[in-house]
Amino acid sequence: MKLQHIINPSGVDELQISFLLENIVQKFVHPCIADIKIGRITYDFQASKEDIEKCHRRYPPLNEVGFQLLGWQNYNSRTNLYDYHDKTCGRSLTKEEIIYAIAHFYGAPRSDHRKIVRLVLERLTILEHIMTKQQGLVFICSSLLIVYEGENDNEINLSSEPKFDIRVIDLCKVFKVEQYVDRTGLDDNFLYGLRSYMNYLRRLLDDTFVYVPIDKLNCINQ
Repeated sequence: MKLQHIINPSGVDELQISFLLENIVQKFVHPCIADIKIGRITYDFQASKEDIEKCHRRYPPLNEVGFQLLGWQNYNSRTNLYDYHDKTCGRSLTKEEIIYAIAHFYGAPRSDHRKIVRLVLERLTILEHIMTKQQGLVFICSSLLIVYEGENDNEINLSSEPKFDIRVIDLCKVFKVEQYVDRTGLDDNFLYGLRSYMNYLRRLLDDTFVYVPIDKLNCINQ
């Protein structure tokens, strides 16, 4: 969701605030999309003890990993089909297996994923800088929406400017820092998850990284 503008036509006494939905995938022919929920804490300050325990049971590695792979789709140009993975698949992954799921989203083992990974990492570095500068808001249960063009694997590898986009979405639980009595300054929860995901991307760029297929990534093509 993106706030495009505030509408206040002449002759209208009350201010009308309008939200317009933006379809960020419309510019892609075959969008590869990932939804990554950021942060170790996914419950707000009003959550009950039962809700907190439920969140912890849902994905035990979250406290260490700092993010969740809620779902992703890849385009396979060889079959002209998409590979789909949902949050059940993402939450079944161990902390050791996550790296291979992330690599799979970026095209492994069919294509050299490093160019698009490098661009995504550069964009996330900018986001990290922004989040370290803003000290008024806490982002709970927000996600990164990452999209890149999967039309042609070779085109992605050779193009100097692969098409991609990154947005922060799911902003219904953004609170003022003051609402978190034990928090001041930086949004450490969001930054922890963001930096953790960025570290996984750095591992993909390491020349020593070797992709290992795992059975959990077997999926239904549609």
